[in-house]
Amino acid sequence: KYAAFRVVLIALAAEARMPEHKTDGRLSIHVLSGHIQLRASGRTFSLRSGGLLALDHGVSHDVHALEESAVLLTIAWPGRG
Repeated sequence: KYAAFRVVLIALAAEARMPEHKTDGRLSIHVLSGHIQLRASGRTFSLRSGGLLALDHGVSHDVHALEESAVLLTIAWPGRG
């Protein structure tokens, strides 16, 4: 964890949901295990183990774990530091 960079491991139970939210940083979501659906920019992304998605800053998104899942969230805030 740094002022301009953060890596977070998130474990989600099956059927868990993260309501719509956004961040000021750019982010990537890498599914380490399981299966999630992520909705952003009017699209739904189905991500299974090994799947990776990057979002620009300020993009609203929500997450639904279709099965028990582990994801690695990386957030970068350019200009912070």
